[in-house]
Amino acid sequence: MKICFLTTGDIVSIGQIKRATGMAVPLADLGVEVSIVLLDTINNRARVKLECPEANILWFSQSNMLLEVMQKNRLIKKLNPDLVYVSTFGFRNFILDILSKRRTYVVEHSELGSSFKDSTLLKRSSVLMLEHVSILLFSGHIVASMYLKKHFESHGITSFLGKRKILYSPYAYSTQLNKVDVELSNLLKKQIKGRKVITYMGTLVRNYGIFEIIKAVEQLTKKYNNFLLVVIGGGVDKDFMLSEIRSKNLDNYVHVAGYVDEKYLATYFLVTDVFIAPLKNTIQDWARCPSKIFMYLPFNKPIVTCDIGESRVLFSEQDFFYQPEDAKSMANALSNAMAIEKDWEAHIDVNLHTWDYRAGDFLNWVSVNWGVVNEQSVD
Repeated sequence: MKICFLTTGDIVSIGQIKRATGMAVPLADLGVEVSIVLLDTINNRARVKLECPEANILWFSQSNMLLEVMQKNRLIKKLNPDLVYVSTFGFRNFILDILSKRRTYVVEHSELGSSFKDSTLLKRSSVLMLEHVSILLFSGHIVASMYLKKHFESHGITSFLGKRKILYSPYAYSTQLNKVDVELSNLLKKQIKGRKVITYMGTLVRNYGIFEIIKAVEQLTKKYNNFLLVVIGGGVDKDFMLSEIRSKNLDNYVHVAGYVDEKYLATYFLVTDVFIAPLKNTIQDWARCPSKIFMYLPFNKPIVTCDIGESRVLFSEQDFFYQPEDAKSMANALSNAMAIEKDWEAHIDVNLHTWDYRAGDFLNWVSVNWGVVNEQSVD
């Protein structure tokens, strides 16, 4: 069976590419011929080298939308796969023969773009149109959150023409990316100096919660002096964040690591005592699936987050939730998390959240609904 992942953009800004690179090796191990249509960028090449170096990558060059669509259509026609997995549905991922019966087309929904209040009305309307058009065009729909599953089911997707199928498949973590760099680990331990480490990884913009974290850290300093917040990532509000850290005299409590190459993330996570993943009580956060949460799971440490979306699904038995946008509540949750004993167990079966598991689940779904194709269709 031939499966082709159709992607767009750079992995730094388009997180859906992570599913393609994450499932490439597990699907190949299950006997599938996997190809990925991928934009030729430094970051994309680095990710492939790190996670799926043996995968069949069909590189396309940066261009305007029309030329990108033409490149992709040529590649798909030449490859002639049994199934095309469209990682992000948009004008740049439009395939001309999508209504034909030559092959099966499935699409991933990882967020509800029509709910983004920061977007213009024109942008939200355009995305809403694509969300509805996708129901017409695609036989299968992979949803990355339980909210999205219920959303599309409420729109009659499972009864549309009697053919539309849904697979609930959140993000996962890659066993290929959990290698620890011993030299860096030793360096980090020297810098930490025995303190408890709280790690935040994400974009440094105001509406992603970084400033609530800084306020929470300020409150924690009134009770503790033996902890360190490590901030991984960059963003437009980084300079303002740094000024906030200085103005609150938190320099000794916050270390801004900036952008960290993915191959070194596991080393940072290994020395972490508490992870923090801020969320807001918005449709946007209820609908999306924060990939970072799954990256944290194999390290068996408390994850301070909110009782929202996929965090509710994953951590219903945990007690490290805080009230959204409430720095005091966040500080209390962080305090509780830092107080746990070393033998604490998350009681989450991490094996159920690997890309290997997701690949098997996906292939079973495909087989049940469309059968395993052994011979290629003929144009």
